[in-house]
Amino acid sequence: MKTNTLHYLLIVPVAALILAPLLPFVNGPGSLFGVPVILFWVGGWAVATAAFLYVLYSKEIELDDEDSPIVESQTEGRNS
Repeated sequence: MKTNTLHYLLIVPVAALILAPLLPFVNGPGSLFGVPVILFWVGGWAVATAAFLYVLYSKEIELDDEDSPIVESQTEGRNS
């Protein structure tokens, strides 16, 4: 399976969530609207992860699509 360079975007939210306890501005005594900052951090990255996955899904080639280059290259040999 060929890995698209956009797949490497998924490293960003994973690293952000793993490093959250180590970041002093996230794991501190402060709060936003009475809620700990880390809750906003995790919630924001959850939304960002969903956005990244949507972008990856929209860029994927559909294997059953007749216009996709993969299907066209496979059917060219059969027509000969």
